[in-house]
Amino acid sequence: MATVTVKPPVVKTPISGHVNYTPAQQVMFAAMIDAVRKVYEKNGFNAFPLRPVETMEDIMRKGGATAKQTYGIVRNNPMPGDDGISRLALPFDHTVPFAIWLADHLTEIHGIFKRYAIGQVHRGEHAEPGRFRGFWQLDVDIAGRKLTPINDVQCVMTMMKALEAIGIQNFTIYINHLTFAKALLAEFGLRKENFVKGLDIIDGLEKHPLNEVIQELLTLQPNLDRDKLNAVLALCKKKMTLGEIDQALDLNIQWAPETVTALQEMKQLFASFESAGANREKIGFCPGMVRGLDYYTGIVFETFLNQYPQFGSIASGGRFDDLVGVFNSQGADIQAVGGSIGPTRLFDRLLREGIIKPTREVTSDVIVLYQKLDLQNTALTVQNVAQRSFPTDIYTGNGDLREQLSFASTKGFPFAIIVSYNKNNEIQYALKDLTLRTQGVFHQEITEVVAELQSTYDPQRHGILNFTI
Repeated sequence: MATVTVKPPVVKTPISGHVNYTPAQQVMFAAMIDAVRKVYEKNGFNAFPLRPVETMEDIMRKGGATAKQTYGIVRNNPMPGDDGISRLALPFDHTVPFAIWLADHLTEIHGIFKRYAIGQVHRGEHAEPGRFRGFWQLDVDIAGRKLTPINDVQCVMTMMKALEAIGIQNFTIYINHLTFAKALLAEFGLRKENFVKGLDIIDGLEKHPLNEVIQELLTLQPNLDRDKLNAVLALCKKKMTLGEIDQALDLNIQWAPETVTALQEMKQLFASFESAGANREKIGFCPGMVRGLDYYTGIVFETFLNQYPQFGSIASGGRFDDLVGVFNSQGADIQAVGGSIGPTRLFDRLLREGIIKPTREVTSDVIVLYQKLDLQNTALTVQNVAQRSFPTDIYTGNGDLREQLSFASTKGFPFAIIVSYNKNNEIQYALKDLTLRTQGVFHQEITEVVAELQSTYDPQRHGILNFTI
């Protein structure tokens, strides 16, 4: 008797830091991205994705500690001439590649250049719940020569509108300006050559005890004014509303004129946000927020959910006026401001907390079903008419009407239009709300059942993004 060799099952190694969604999760995630894209385009930003790789040398020029998490690229089967491939890397964000493109195409920048980029980026950081190595970023950027503050306002306002479009309502965008942050560093005697490191230390106030931050600053430069240092760090820990800005500086302390001037400039910036129609409750001032990337030069911002601050920032950005000049000295006069929404991290937290529960596996709002096979051509006509108003699918299996209804419910279609015969063997149409399991009256005309659909559809109940936070 022949011996049968049983091969052991293939055990797949988990890929940490990267995510695959279920069909229902993917439909909702894609709907979020599409809603953001529409807002970006409505606000004057044009699609401008760039190549997925850059040289490791260019990526490492800027980005601070984040740049050290960059993934390099190798070929599995090395070939002669692969030295060039080994120099390539996956960008850790969309900003540095955009600055590289600007540096290489200075003659193609006419006036103000507005673009958006939607896609995945990669960072080799420690993977854990809420932190990923491959994740999506939804960016907007504005570049040009001598950008005025209205561009900062436009960038932040677009972020706000995009978040609102995906059902995020209860949030605060905290804004700071590095001019003000550097003025605060100078208050307690930190020298200019230590500003970059000092800002990095200040950025850790949210994560580290105050005494550790003070010790780091004293290690960086021992001869600091301790009284001013304590006053500045107390101010940096505050998160203020627009109405509290006038009380930002303790009147019992003699502040330098540069600090007072920088605060006045912040107040003028916030006034511009109000002119743009910003909700005062959704904008705040955080003097200690400086962002972790070292290419920022002016305004910086981070966004937090008011009910779930533990989620961390869900949208952030700022000015990067000097970044293009790093890659081409002739582009030193190119200024830029950008913002980014991080949907992967946001979506993951909303799922794990049970705040969203995707159940819909399809993007179509309607599916056309039919009582008998000889009604398929009529069903195709119904699909064609309904598609003028709603994304509409048609059942293409071979099941009876009961199986069709089960299929439609399992897939999560909100509505079904059912084509059938009445007792006189005449074709009729009925709308069934699969979310409520109710069926409307029978219609003799296709346009009538579509009209009923139009009057019945409720985005909050039937839409894919049917949540508000």
